[in-house]
Amino acid sequence: MVKAYNEVASNTELPPDKIRAVQGDILGLSAGVDSGASFTGREWFDFDIAVMSMALHHVASPEEAVKKLVERLKVGGRVVFIDWLLDSVNFHGADHSEHGPGSDGRDPGSQGQQFATPGHAHAHIVAPGSEQTITRAGFGREEMLRMLKDAGCVEVDFKLFDEKTRLGDGDEAVMQRMFLVKGKKA
Repeated sequence: MVKAYNEVASNTELPPDKIRAVQGDILGLSAGVDSGASFTGREWFDFDIAVMSMALHHVASPEEAVKKLVERLKVGGRVVFIDWLLDSVNFHGADHSEHGPGSDGRDPGSQGQQFATPGHAHAHIVAPGSEQTITRAGFGREEMLRMLKDAGCVEVDFKLFDEKTRLGDGDEAVMQRMFLVKGKKA
C-alpha cells in the first residue's frame, strides 16, 4: 500500500518531502517493522494534519495511537480518524450479550468488544486475510471524543455518515456505518 501511494504521489505537483508514505509502528509493537526509532527526528513532528482512515480498529492500543499521532502535530494542527461505528451493526445477527455490556453494538458510548473472543463459536465478517489484524469491531461516539480530548485535542467533533457500507457477500453480508472524528491540538 505504501508503494502504491508513493507512486500516485509522485505524479502530483508536490515534492516528495511534502507528500509521501512510509511504513512504521509509532507504538513500537510490530516485529519486523520499523519500531519508531527512525521516527524520532524533527521531520516526524510539527505536522499540520494527521489522518488515519479505516485503520484504528487494527491497532492494538487505539488510545495510545491517538496520543502518539496528536503528539506529532504542531499546536493548532488537526487529527482526523475515520472508522467503523460500533453500534451500527451486530455483524451477523447473533446475540453478543456473552461479551459483556455494550458488546452487542447498541451502546454508542461503550468501550467496544475484542474482535476475537476466546471460545467465540461464530465468525465475524472480515476481509479475507485481515482477521488476525482486527482488534476491535468499532468504536463508540463518546469513546472517540474522550480519546481525542485525553490526547490533548480541543474543538473535537464527531460526524456519523448516513450511508452504510456493505461488508461481505451473499447471505453473510452486513451493512456497517462509518464515522469521522476530528480534533485540534491545543
